[in-house]
This record gives sequence, structure tokens and C-alpha cells, in this order.
Amino acid sequence: MKKKVFFVVVLILVVIQTYTAMGTPIEVSVITDKPIYLLGEEIGLSVTAFNPNDYEISLDARAYYNIDNVAWLPFYTMEVKPPIPLPPLSSYTWYFEHHHGPPLDPEFYPLLEVGIHSVVGKAAVDTESYIQSYPPVHFTVVPEPATIVFILTGMLSFAKCKCRRAEGGEVHRQTL
Repeated sequence: MKKKVFFVVVLILVVIQTYTAMGTPIEVSVITDKPIYLLGEEIGLSVTAFNPNDYEISLDARAYYNIDNVAWLPFYTMEVKPPIPLPPLSSYTWYFEHHHGPPLDPEFYPLLEVGIHSVVGKAAVDTESYIQSYPPVHFTVVPEPATIVFILTGMLSFAKCKCRRAEGGEVHRQTL
């Protein structure tokens, strides 16, 4: 019994050591083409896979990205394509354009809300195990300038509004 347990433990340690010696199959990174976007504006993304090993690997030709933990799978990446050979200490980059909001179908392309969003890229050496970029990259979506002007104008006119109560309890507003 002790020999069997010893054999299993040694086997597990050998497997762990072999996996550790192999290193990370690829390192994945993601960048956006700029840090701030207008509401509904197209977002440019690049997902890059780097081979840190001293041997060539084959990348799955499909890559994708997550924005706020929602996977975005561009249609052309769903085609079956041959693997991409990646020599040692080299990289391969996929370029994406994230379209969202009108005139696209909001069910499949919901408009990103105003605020800060995070994006991660995903790529794989094989079709089973995708490796995610870390840390997430953050970008900001802001309202278009016209909306900002309307908000500011509304706030300014409200700030300059002087209210008085009439004898019947009605509120009368007088803009200065």
C-alpha cells in the first residue's frame, strides 16, 4: 500500500514539474486605440499573443475579447482557419473594431453605457484552453458634446431659477 501511495505521489510531482518546466504557452495582452470614446463610437482593440518559449508553437487562429465580462466573438473569427505558427520570442496581433449601439441590433450589440469599462483579450494555443490577458485594460465612454451642453445648460438654468410660493400654495418659477 505504501509503495502505491509513494508511486502516485512521485508521478504527480513529475507531472507538475514537467508542466512547470514547459512554462506559459503564450502571454496575451490587449490594448485599445485610445482611452476615451464618445457614446456609440467604434472602439479599436488589439489582442496580442507572445511566445516566451524557446520553441515554436501553433496558435489557434481565433481570438476574442471580453468587455465588462461579456464575450465578444467577431463573426470572422468563428471560421475554421489553419493554425498560426509562432516562432520563439515573437508575437501575433489580431485587430478588432467593436461596434455597438444604433443602427446595429441592440440585442446583439448593446450600447455601452457612459462610464469606465474593462476589456481583456483571449487567445489560445489550442481550441480548448484560452489564455486571458492580465490585468484588464480600462477605457471610458463619455456622452457626446451636445448632451454635455444640454446637461450643463439645464443645470445652469436650474441653478439660476428663483422659486417663490404664491398664496394658494402653488410654486411659481422665475428665471433670472
